[in-house]
Amino acid sequence: MLVSAAGFDPGEVARSASLTAEVLVDTGLDEVEVVTIEGAHPYVLAEKRADDPAAPTALIYAHHDVQPPGRLDHWRTPAFEPTLRDDGRLYGRGVVDDKFT
Repeated sequence: MLVSAAGFDPGEVARSASLTAEVLVDTGLDEVEVVTIEGAHPYVLAEKRADDPAAPTALIYAHHDVQPPGRLDHWRTPAFEPTLRDDGRLYGRGVVDDKFT
């Protein structure tokens, strides 16, 4: 089952998976793989092996996705662009949701 906005190009989600994999490789992970399963968006699996086989194991989950910015007339700032408002705060709608640009 694909979960994303209706009518959104799944090629953009595939591109997101590829970019996510590149970032993980550049970070120094040992194994990085884009997994494709029919009827689903691509997954990215990555592994970092410890030198000590007795070291504890940790599983970290995050998601990558690509969604359109939605109805622009419902927002005060553009999606994915930091905006300095009059209150002196920096707002970045959508920027803290595991996004890569």
